[in-house]
Order: sequence, then structure tokens, then C-alpha cells
Amino acid sequence: MADRPIKYRQAIYYNGKFNHWHYWGFINTEFIGPVIGICSMEEVIKNSYQYTCFDDKHGVEIYEGDRWRRDDYDGYIGIVVWENPGWDFSAAEDSKCYSYPPFHTKAADGEVIGNKVEHPKLMKNEI
Repeated sequence: MADRPIKYRQAIYYNGKFNHWHYWGFINTEFIGPVIGICSMEEVIKNSYQYTCFDDKHGVEIYEGDRWRRDDYDGYIGIVVWENPGWDFSAAEDSKCYSYPPFHTKAADGEVIGNKVEHPKLMKNEI
């Protein structure tokens, strides 16, 4: 197994509305599978977001699709995306700044302020 945790959070919907997160992947040296009994594998893939292996300044795990705000001088707000060769920020439309901080050096300098599943109104641009 890799040195870094390989895990995802899967959005679980009931009656078309978000209900809770299911965490799956290699967690605590065990493999926990995704929830597939209530949805198709296509939906599992669509509704699963990968852990970046970084935490914000409060120790909150940062996942793909999270909305993150930098706490330093410029009010940068970004959406966590996978862009080869790694994790990055995509500037949100309402960000006060468009200079992109390097994700791996700045992740712990800001905080997760939402995500596209639980807080769709916070998401100003599509991922």
C-alpha cells in the first residue's frame, strides 16, 4: 500500500437529497468499499471525491471539490481540483484575487469553507 492514505468520501443521497458522507478506500490499513447497493457504479464514481492528503489550518481533511479560503493578505478563494500532475486550486468567481497559490505549500494556510455537495450555493463556478 502507498505511504499516503487513499480514500474517498462518497455523497449518499436519499430521495434526491444529500443525506451523509460515506468514507471508503484504504482506511486504517483496511479496505472499505463504496456503497453500491443503493446506486449504480457510475453514480459512485460521480459522487466520490478523493482526499488530497492535506489538512487545512483547523485539521480538517481537504477533499476534491472543497471550497477553500486563504487566510493571508489577498482573500483568495479556490475550489480544489485535480489537474495533472497533482492537486491545485481553481479560482472561484467571487475570489478577490486570481494568483494561484501552490496547493501543496498553502493548503494548511487556509480553511475549508464548504463543498459542492453540502453547500451548492457557495459554488460560483463549475468544477
